[in-house]
Amino acid sequence: MLKAGVIAFGGGCLSAAASVAALFGASGGVVFAYLAPLPLLLVGLGLGSGATAIATATGVLTVAVFGGVPAAGVYGGMHALPSWLIVHQVLMQNPAGGVATSRSIGSVLCWLAVVGGVIATVTALVGRGEAGIEGSVRELLGAVASMASPNLTDADRDIFVGYLAPLFIGVSGVTWMLMLVVNAVLAQGVLARRGWNLRPTPNWSALTLPEWMAWPLVGTAVVALASSGDMGYMAHNLVLIFAAPYFFLGLAVIHSLARLAPWKGFVLAAFYVTLGLFLAFAGPAVVGLGVIEQWAGVRRRFVGPGPGQGSE
Repeated sequence: MLKAGVIAFGGGCLSAAASVAALFGASGGVVFAYLAPLPLLLVGLGLGSGATAIATATGVLTVAVFGGVPAAGVYGGMHALPSWLIVHQVLMQNPAGGVATSRSIGSVLCWLAVVGGVIATVTALVGRGEAGIEGSVRELLGAVASMASPNLTDADRDIFVGYLAPLFIGVSGVTWMLMLVVNAVLAQGVLARRGWNLRPTPNWSALTLPEWMAWPLVGTAVVALASSGDMGYMAHNLVLIFAAPYFFLGLAVIHSLARLAPWKGFVLAAFYVTLGLFLAFAGPAVVGLGVIEQWAGVRRRFVGPGPGQGSE
């Protein structure tokens, strides 16, 4: 027990150190920021909920001491709370001795989307200026562009801001989710290779989502269509965040269908190259496939029921 506590304390300190290093602009700070959840997830997925609580509390307190209370709040919202949530969902969905199912990762993705939506909304409201939420985002992006590229002309800066501003909050939220998912996969992979994982690694191709996730997605989509101003802007961005779990579900469908092809590796490679080159068009199509899967069961019809498939 003492050993687990010491490891959890060290994991929290390591995670906080990565966050503080990024905060103070250390070389490679972006990499440090993206890897800050990894020590917390290693502790949680390898030692359990109690160790996770120690690690996250240690991380928040350490950041508060060296970076200040506001930095600790950001760290808690971006890294500590989501890491605890991931561990809690994985351990709760897969009781000790049970078989890992796709429900655990589906539940994790949906709760991360909800938390991401709440954090995005609160951040937008707190940072809202006289120009409104979108106006404040445009001012922020304009200032960042001017600092990063002082020689950029006003016209080019306006084009840059105009391209990013409409969905900047939503893209930031999805990027944050992807960061956490990648860290969780890395943590589980490291632990599984050494036999230290508490739960078996789930099958991502059999991913399922809880039915309740449709409500925030459909609700914000309706608001986005019917509203303008700050409410309409935030609704459009929240639709992007709430659609992220369905993007992962769409990928699961594609991986399942690829098993029917003679050259699975080639098919998947071609798909991901296309996805990377035409993300703005292919991304929504993958989300749509995920929505169809949730409502109509594409895998069940073409591949047959796999282990862990089904709805909650």
